[in-house]
Amino acid sequence: MPEIVDRVAAMVDYTLDTIVGPKSKNLKVKDPKKYAFEPKTLLSEFIDIYLNLGVSERFIEAVARDGRSYKPENFNNASRILSRFSIRSNEDLAAFEALKERFKIAKEIDDQDEGDLGEIPDEFEDPILATLMEDPVILPISQQTVDRNLKERIIKWKAEKREQAKNARATATAEKMDVTEG
Repeated sequence: MPEIVDRVAAMVDYTLDTIVGPKSKNLKVKDPKKYAFEPKTLLSEFIDIYLNLGVSERFIEAVARDGRSYKPENFNNASRILSRFSIRSNEDLAAFEALKERFKIAKEIDDQDEGDLGEIPDEFEDPILATLMEDPVILPISQQTVDRNLKERIIKWKAEKREQAKNARATATAEKMDVTEG
């Protein structure tokens, strides 16, 4: 469901950060067998989630857009662990490497897009996630009403900002190429 893609991506990114990130050394229990605590198996299962959901371009974009927990070094650490302990097949490792590259490209595109848009007007920013809203709705608890026409205004604003950035880049490129004397 498109409504939850960003949240799922944030959840798996956060969990991957917990499993292989800087704080992973804190993941210890006194009796791992008693609690069925197997970090390598857990990592393998989360790689399954990435590989299965990685067929969706929207998921790829959502992972890369996750400003809180998306960290390329976590994916590199996961690859290193998977390879070092032969947790996954060579085919799975290759698929994961290709997926990591797709995340990297999506992040570069998202960063460029964010730079093109500049500062987001307060009325377009999600008050909870501090991100640009894509489909504003009524909040269930507060019953705060957000005009559905705001969506069209956001789309228009994004298109205008992207066009301005595109024109600015084209102008800058043309100025660099201008070698006329005078």
